Amino acid sequence: MDFRTPWEPAPAKTPQPPELPRLAKPLGRRPAVSAQVAARTASSSTWLYHHLTVNGPATPVAAFATAARGSGVIPW
Repeated sequence: MDFRTPWEPAPAKTPQPPELPRLAKPLGRRPAVSAQVAARTASSSTWLYHHLTVNGPATPVAAFATAARGSGVIPW
């Protein structure tokens, strides 16, 4: 509480540690690694729509498409 009556002695001041000099902020572009991490973090909660193209003989491609289509039921 920061309330003091006039007859109370002033609180003793605690010595503050000396302020450390601040390092200069680096100028220029960020390193590529930081940009990749930032991009991954920003898009980690975003759904991305992708197209998958499969080539090959008709029978195996049809079997793959049927298996990839699934049952159409969400498992939760």
